[in-house]
Amino acid sequence: MMAKILLLEQTSILKNRLEKLLFDIGYKDIQTYHQGLITFEKFYNTHNGFSAVIVDIDQFRNDMDQILDCIKAKEDTVKIVFLSEKTNMTDLATFYSKGVDEIIVKPFNDEEIVKKLSIHTHIEDLKNIKLVKKSIEGEARILSWCSDYEIGVEDIDKEHKEIIEHFETLYDLMKDGKGHEYYNELIKFLEYYVVHHFDHEEELQQKVGYGDYEKHKRLHNEFKKQVTTLMSNYDQTNVTNADLVKLNLFIKNWLAEHILMEDKKISEWIDRS
Repeated sequence: MMAKILLLEQTSILKNRLEKLLFDIGYKDIQTYHQGLITFEKFYNTHNGFSAVIVDIDQFRNDMDQILDCIKAKEDTVKIVFLSEKTNMTDLATFYSKGVDEIIVKPFNDEEIVKKLSIHTHIEDLKNIKLVKKSIEGEARILSWCSDYEIGVEDIDKEHKEIIEHFETLYDLMKDGKGHEYYNELIKFLEYYVVHHFDHEEELQQKVGYGDYEKHKRLHNEFKKQVTTLMSNYDQTNVTNADLVKLNLFIKNWLAEHILMEDKKISEWIDRS
């Protein structure tokens, strides 16, 4: 794996943990930036070719705009991952509107970092992820339906649009300090969605002889397990703000990573057939 990773982390224990984890999963070129030795702008202008930048935003919040501006000015396809101990909806809206791809809430487990980085840091994949940002305008909705999501199959596109509309509803309610009542409805929708929509997608893949059918089915099964976990771990009489943020991130990651990166491959397969 030739990808380069830039790590902005001041805490020695967490920095060493991340460096070891990244090295173990194949990232042999890991560079770090330390505050005070040189400005981030000067540092970044003398380095290039990063596939991802991981920032502990709790430590670099005052420099956030400068960091993001430097990255976007030089490398539009770099993936930006923020680590944060506390993340509310205002933070989420700000981070995503400024071009952040992923927010991982601390404390996190190693599997979460591996999942975010080991699969999705290739340049072509990152270009696909950037399509999401066309739907971000200031403090508008994080994700809105647009042509980037279409795979060219009417029924599948209609179902994708439906889950995005549910996501938008949750996000709008959360911005107004609401959403707790809607959480239960959305969980029930997801339980229905992962059965019927996934069946439709898998029937389509079998019909067109899709080459990555088995891999795609495994991804569906993994998502079903995650929804089952959500169903079993929440108390419908006491939905917390943390529950809302977690569900928001869960759906956002699915929309960005699965529809844009996996379902679009079905469209490409059909076009080639």
